[in-house]
Amino acid sequence: MDRRRFLAAASAAFSVYCLPSSLFSGELENQVVLRFAALSDVHFNKNHGPDARQRIHFTRMLQFMNRYAAHQAYPKFDALVVAGDITDHGLPEEILPFREVMDQNLKPETRRIMCMGNHEFYGGNKPLWEKTFGMPANQRVSVNGFQFITVSMESREKINYAYAVEWLEKELEAAVKETPGKPIFVVQHYPVFSTVGGSHNLPGDFRAGDTTLDAVLSRFPQVVDISGHSHCPPMDPTSVWQGRFTAFGCGSLSYYIGFGGHHQGFASYRSDLAGTAYVFEVYRDNAVRVRLYDTISESFWDREYLVCDPTKVENYVYLDSRRDSAKPPVWPKEARLVLEEVWEDGVDFSFMQAEDADCMNGYRFTAVPVEVPVNGPEAPTAARYVTTDFHVKVPFEFRRETLEGLAPDTKYRLKVEAVNCWNKTSETALEAEFRTLAVTEPDRSGAKPAGNILSLSFAESGFQNTASDRELRTHGKPEIFRIDGAGEMLDGTFAARFDGKKDAFLALCRRSDYHRMTKELSIGARVRVEPGKNLDSEIFGNTEGNGTGLFVRGENFAFWISVNGKPYRVLEAPAVFGRFVSVFGTYDGNLARLYVDGQEAASMELSGNVTFTQNETARAFCVGGDVQPNYGTRMYLAGEIASAELYSWALTPEQIANWK
Repeated sequence: MDRRRFLAAASAAFSVYCLPSSLFSGELENQVVLRFAALSDVHFNKNHGPDARQRIHFTRMLQFMNRYAAHQAYPKFDALVVAGDITDHGLPEEILPFREVMDQNLKPETRRIMCMGNHEFYGGNKPLWEKTFGMPANQRVSVNGFQFITVSMESREKINYAYAVEWLEKELEAAVKETPGKPIFVVQHYPVFSTVGGSHNLPGDFRAGDTTLDAVLSRFPQVVDISGHSHCPPMDPTSVWQGRFTAFGCGSLSYYIGFGGHHQGFASYRSDLAGTAYVFEVYRDNAVRVRLYDTISESFWDREYLVCDPTKVENYVYLDSRRDSAKPPVWPKEARLVLEEVWEDGVDFSFMQAEDADCMNGYRFTAVPVEVPVNGPEAPTAARYVTTDFHVKVPFEFRRETLEGLAPDTKYRLKVEAVNCWNKTSETALEAEFRTLAVTEPDRSGAKPAGNILSLSFAESGFQNTASDRELRTHGKPEIFRIDGAGEMLDGTFAARFDGKKDAFLALCRRSDYHRMTKELSIGARVRVEPGKNLDSEIFGNTEGNGTGLFVRGENFAFWISVNGKPYRVLEAPAVFGRFVSVFGTYDGNLARLYVDGQEAASMELSGNVTFTQNETARAFCVGGDVQPNYGTRMYLAGEIASAELYSWALTPEQIANWK
């Protein structure tokens, strides 16, 4: 089938850069003369185990290559292309496991074509990398009569390719002479500036695209450039670009960043659900078909790219002008903006996700005050932009979000606009009005107050929370039992027994809960710890990325707290074993304290706002362990817990003494 007739047929029904596989015939499959996979940014980490998602996704991709090729008329993958950042630190204990996975899964006839990324320089160097993989970091190789050229940075300090431009130009000239009329595949880690999504200027100091390669690559229209680094999802059509040459951005097998193509900033949503790689197939007439394989669902995306004649600029279709013809996203007819919770300076809301023919990118939220104050300062307007989960094959139907920074006791109008990958905004917005709550202070006067955020305990019927209506979940099978002979205050009450392997309880939280604890907090539990079985176990808390929690670390109790997004500050004191004891951590904005059995055991000067997890699937506090994404649990406690309390203020020493 002639490629021009193919494009004409495709563009009649589909956007020319989004082609369903049904348009390809079996005849085309018999014309394949080169097949290779391309991926980047796998990020093996020395602290990852064999079940790390990065290793799983990489292994799945290599195993897929073998299965797929075995059932094709062209029964092999000629090469695996990796565009850098195979590791987090470039250390031998990261590089060697990556090579091990390739050795175990790649067929001998599959050529390895790789370049170094910036992360390979953090703990390693070019000689180490070249020795480990048995190849130069910069090279030109021929595979089935097609030329591949890899270019690596010179060092961590020189994150560009200026030193190699002259060499690259000579290699390209030689490649054109050896294989005239054929595409030439150039592989480097940094994308060429202002080409594919994620290569443009970004807010802050995040380094995006390289500016040293464009001049030489633009002289060779047959170049198909393959890069990584951006972590921009490749199902975003801005991940393919044509100007004076063709460029593809690989994405990542570790995590995604939702740049929003040319326009939006550094953001992500469900970013850990990343695992897409390219499958390139070159046909006899030198046309290049590019498919997207998802290592999470282990299936192809219904989105493909076709470069009909890489050598002729006049036939390019993946131009920046695609934005001009793109239509804005639309809302489903039944879409509504639902107000979930309103508090003093923020609002929780939900809505049905918008739709777009090319690729939804994100949502813009704006809350504008609709009242003019008679006295006092004008109420602020709040705005926020978030990306969508378009990189997940089955995205959420509904989205729940928060907007903060509002004035108390003020009427606002909230507007939600949908934005696609071309930065086009929906013609209509979802809107709703609400009034923020007046400022109220919790009652701090009680001699032994229960937690106002969470007050968790146990009854014969199970886990319960008397502070709020937050959702409760159970992991494993913690045993609920009646305490007997443990002291007058606890006799006859109930507790839970945790096995240290899988048992835990979760109490889900809302953003407003975290917001109330940013200035001050207290966290406490009554616990009986089994000696010798808790090297690093959490009693109560959430330390997924940021947050706070109470731990048993060998022979010590510990209070962890993250302030201003910085690494955890940790207070420790000798643990008590064999009986129920109260363990509390408090923070008043100036001082963090750890209390054991009603007595202050450690303190530390500290100031700033408490920072909590930003992962939307980890907003919870765990009893008997810690929280992981997707509301998972880990760091399980071996012992018993009678109660757990969480407050939005720092308890006094006198109040904590009453919990003894």
